[in-house]
Amino acid sequence: MMALIQTQVTAGFYFQDKLGLSATETAQAVGAALFCIGFMMALVQFTVVRKNRLTPLKLLQLGVPVFAVGLVLLVSFSHIVTFFAAFALMGAGVGLAIPGFTSGASLAVAKHEQGAAAGMIAASIGIGSLLGPLAGTFLYRISPETPFWLLILLLALLTGYVWGSRKIRGEQQTVVD
Repeated sequence: MMALIQTQVTAGFYFQDKLGLSATETAQAVGAALFCIGFMMALVQFTVVRKNRLTPLKLLQLGVPVFAVGLVLLVSFSHIVTFFAAFALMGAGVGLAIPGFTSGASLAVAKHEQGAAAGMIAASIGIGSLLGPLAGTFLYRISPETPFWLLILLLALLTGYVWGSRKIRGEQQTVVD
């Protein structure tokens, strides 16, 4: 969640600086890019997640690296069409990862712990919503790509964890409907 919100917050600055857009053009470009994220999140959740009955682990294993690839695309090119493609990939990744994260957390606990798990999920989303903009704008001052490269590194580490963790692989996995 921190990666998504940090990207959304810094996108306006990034688009304006990298493409030399006016304030109006920046607002239009960011609006279209955020539409790409939302559209892809909904599309992936209504098609891939619902129809393929993937486990929470598989959703994370697919979603986290797809989001990271979108970030790599974002920082590797300076063309508006590429930026929209990057945001579409990020939306697809988040569309897979969020159901994996939320369902995995609730399935990992006993019935009597469901409320606490839901509270932890909500708290982590809140913390990501707090830290994302702070970190993103601070790191952006170092260089426009710095917040994105840091997120790529964090997502690469998370990808390694969800693909390699014995604890995660050993847990019983239930499919997400």
